[in-house]
Parts: sequence; structure tokens; C-alpha cells
Amino acid sequence: RDIAQNLKGNYGQLLESKLKSIKNTLNYIGEAVLEVYDDNSEQIIHWMNEKAIQTFGILLHKNISRLIRKDIWDNIYEEIELHGKSAKTKINISNMHFELLVSCHFSNNIETMLLILRDITTYQNAILTEQRKNKELENELNILQSVIDQQNNIVFVSDGYNLLSANKKLLDFYKVSSIDQFQQKYINISKTFIEHESFFHPNENSTQNWIEQIKTLPKKNRIVSIFDLDIFEPKAFNLQVDKLNSDETKYIITLTDITEINLESQKYHFHATHDALTQIYNRSYYFEKITQAIEYATRYNAPFCVILFDVDHFKRFNDKYGHLIGDEVLRSISKTIKLHTRKSDTFARWGGEEFIILVEKSHIQKAELIAQNYRKLIANIKIENVEPITSSFGVTMYKDGDTEKVLLKRVDDALYEAKEAGRNTVVTKL
Repeated sequence: RDIAQNLKGNYGQLLESKLKSIKNTLNYIGEAVLEVYDDNSEQIIHWMNEKAIQTFGILLHKNISRLIRKDIWDNIYEEIELHGKSAKTKINISNMHFELLVSCHFSNNIETMLLILRDITTYQNAILTEQRKNKELENELNILQSVIDQQNNIVFVSDGYNLLSANKKLLDFYKVSSIDQFQQKYINISKTFIEHESFFHPNENSTQNWIEQIKTLPKKNRIVSIFDLDIFEPKAFNLQVDKLNSDETKYIITLTDITEINLESQKYHFHATHDALTQIYNRSYYFEKITQAIEYATRYNAPFCVILFDVDHFKRFNDKYGHLIGDEVLRSISKTIKLHTRKSDTFARWGGEEFIILVEKSHIQKAELIAQNYRKLIANIKIENVEPITSSFGVTMYKDGDTEKVLLKRVDDALYEAKEAGRNTVVTKL
């Protein structure tokens, strides 16, 4: 009973002492702490810890609106009345940023609120700085995109599989409104490249993507052909590949329309390498190919043959029917043989009524069969009111150490023997 009586008498002092101890402890924490009473619908600051005084000055017995802007406090107080607390509300005070936590209590029918303000100025400034930087970068990107969109060339970024970004010129050219629509329609831009011997087209069986493949070509050969949906004709583009500095796996690609230049170049190249009358390769082009064939054969021991033939008694066609018919004979022979010549072989007019064929990757026996077939094809050519056409063939095969002159001399000797043997025949010579 004595202990209980003592406790009863000292209980108020005990609580008061404990409260002072707790408040004293709050002076040493890093956050600003305030105790606010509700007094006749006014919220008055009753107590502040040392951190709060250092940060905001002495505001005891002042309305909380002296510290927190009234409209902001009204919103916070509304939430306190509704939920009994307010958690992690971000507020600004004198150019500083705080995270505010409020808990509400009642003591002797008086509403008491405990406010804890954690200084997040450094953190918030870092966020604002980062947001500002991002905004500046976004503006810069928008400017760059605008500049790229104004380019007359097609510009895009790709990893060789997907289209990652593109300018307006690409979207307009392919008649799509977005990159996603392009991906759905075409899957990969390389699938729009027209397959043609004069232009780059990716090898579908390769382990490399199309960018890695085209990078192996000399820059002058990085040309692709793409169908233009506006004019319904193919166009030629020079393709420039540059690595994106920020990512080694991505490339920025520029497609420059060189259709007119390419057509002009092809026209000059055609005239330089083709015979005007027969439209097949000329003697100059043959010499270029035979040099390459000898170099390849020397390096890789690859066989090839040469066929030389001429029209039997061609002078008689000119004398009997006139030069126009003579030209028609040459054109008909050229057209017939060209239709039956492999893409890998080179068929050229040697001069006058003589023609020469470079037969790649072939032994003498196969070349002789090819020559026999050509001889029969020529014999079956029919020109109205003109006598049958025949031709004589000489065939030889490349041997180690042969030069262009040696090969030509041997095949010319074989042709001469064919003529001596009665013409309209094939003679092989090793």
C-alpha cells in the first residue's frame, strides 16, 4: 500500500519528467520537429526542437501558416482530420525542400499535432537538376530530329535486325506512319533491297546480319536498289554505314539517292564494255576478264577454257545479200549464243565475224561439248531468204604458265585447223 501511495503521488511528476526527457532527446535528431496545438480553430506552434529553431528561427506561439503556406497547410490539415495523419508530403519552405510527416493526438480534449520535417533539399535539387538536364537533352534531340527530318537522304539507326529510329524521309518513302508500322510491314529493311547482280543484297544463309555483310564491301560497291512506291520503279542508293558512338552494336545508316548518277554511270560502262552492233561484250572487256581468270587459276588451280569461233564464208553474206544482212547475221548469232551462255562465262565479239567465249571452271571435255552445242544452235538459225549459217570453233584450256598471248595463239591455231578440216566443226587443242 505504501508503494502504491507513493506512486500515486509522484505519477504526475514521473510523466512530466519522462516527457521532458523525450523532448530533450528530440533536440539531437537530424529532423526538424514541431508540436502544434489546435487553439480555437487555429493551429499554434507550441514547441520546436533545436533543429527546427536552427532551420526556421523561433516561431513559438505563432500560427503554423507563418511556416507553411496557408493553402498548402489547409490541404494537409484536411487530410489529418480525415485520416488522423499525413504521410510524406513534399513541401517547399524558403527555397528548401522538406518531406513532412504529421501524426495527430488528443490530450485533455486538445488536438495536438507532431510535425517532423526531413530536409530533402540536396536530393530534390539533384532530381530537379537531372530533370532539367533530361529536358535539355530532349530539346536537343528534338532539334536534331528536326534537322534529320529535313534531310533529303534517308537516315535511320539499326542493329542489323531492327529499325531503331528513322527520319521522316524513310517513313514517307516506305508509306508508313511509324517505325512500328514499318517493322510489321517489312520486318527488316534489308528485305526491301532488290536482288540484282549490280546491287548489294544480303546472303540469307550467312551468320552475319546485312550490315556486317555490306561492311565487307568497298565503299564504292555499297549500293542497294529499292522499289519507289511513288513512281513504281526501282531506285539506286549509295549506303553509308557509321557506328553509333554510344553503342558499338548500333549503326547510323544514310541512303543517298544516286539513281540518275548510277544510270549515267551504267550507260557509260555499258558503252565502254559492249560492242555497239551486237550488244555483247567487246574485245577490251574480254582482256579484262581473261587477266582476272589467269590470276584466279594461278592462285587456286581453277580450270578454265577459251572458245574462239567465226562465221563460215561471212564475206559471201555481205557480197550476196549486202552489209545490212551481214549485220543481221552477226546480231542473230550473238543473240542466240548469249541466251545459252552461263552467267559466269564471258561472251564477247573478237572482231569482224569472230567471237570469243571465256568458259569459267571448266575442263576441255566440257568446253568441247559447249562448243558443239553452240555450233548446232548457229546452224539452226533461220533468216528469211538467207542461206543457212555455219561456224567453225577452236577450243583450248588454260595450262600453268600460260599467258594471254599463249592461250590466244593456241585457240587461234585450233580454229584454223577447224577451217582446214572443212568448216562447221569443232577442234580442241591442248
